[in-house]
Amino acid sequence: MNRREFLVTAAAMPLAAQVVKPLDRIAVLSWSFRDAFANTRAKNGWVPETDLDIMDYPAMIADRYDIHAVEIQTMYLKQDAGFVKELRGRLDEAKSRLVSIAAEPPDAVNAALGGDDEAARANAVSVNKKWIDFCAEVGCPVLMINQGNLHENLGPLTDSAKRLVEYGASKKVTITAEPRGTSGRQPE
Repeated sequence: MNRREFLVTAAAMPLAAQVVKPLDRIAVLSWSFRDAFANTRAKNGWVPETDLDIMDYPAMIADRYDIHAVEIQTMYLKQDAGFVKELRGRLDEAKSRLVSIAAEPPDAVNAALGGDDEAARANAVSVNKKWIDFCAEVGCPVLMINQGNLHENLGPLTDSAKRLVEYGASKKVTITAEPRGTSGRQPE
């Protein structure tokens, strides 16, 4: 292979095959700074001189830590077009990307994803579908659902998850989950 062929081949390589800086593999979750946000500060938490606004979060992480990937919980987000537009702009200004949104709807919704009440489960799926839509609008590739505590019968949760995964795929949004509460235990 001569130099010209090498350069043409290298330019055509997908980004994933190119060299990645170590800090590009790290994302910082907004919950890590929960005491800096007025709406999630613990009663005895650290109080900053100025409350952090979620719109300033990507730039703060980029400037302070040289990390350009952030994860944000839904409790800091608003589901309206103006908010989405401003957040996208702030991410662009910080040369950052939103890599995951952690869905944190009210506990009743979390528990309902795997519960036996079909109406509550349908509502929980609907609430999470709205967050999938938000992900698609803001350009975020992942929504992490909060499945709440596991129920003895895993069938309803499996059904809810399948519906969310199918809907997410239609919007190019991947659905993930992590153990929460008793959800890390082994079903009997």
